[in-house]
Amino acid sequence: MGLGAAIAAPLVTETMAGTAALLAERGYDTLAVRREVASPGGSTARGLAALERGGLRAAFHDAADASHRLERQVTVLAITRVDISNYVQRPVLRLHPDASSSTSCST
Repeated sequence: MGLGAAIAAPLVTETMAGTAALLAERGYDTLAVRREVASPGGSTARGLAALERGGLRAAFHDAADASHRLERQVTVLAITRVDISNYVQRPVLRLHPDASSSTSCST
């Protein structure tokens, strides 16, 4: 199961763009948008439930928290005029589109 990268990437991109636009139109009220687009027992509701069970909310929280912690550390180092180049790593995200498989990412 799965879509090739040539199909999956535009689908994901357009879905995210549409979701962002809808959220902006609704004043960033995520609960209202979920209620508007997810029919009880429908595919969207089931997908959202699976994301919750998989810990997506916690993963986003952890990512934001980790980023914020590093930002604070770098700010303190910058204020104290410490060379921060040894403290900050900048991994490069590379997308490897392969028409025969799903989109994959590596850092």
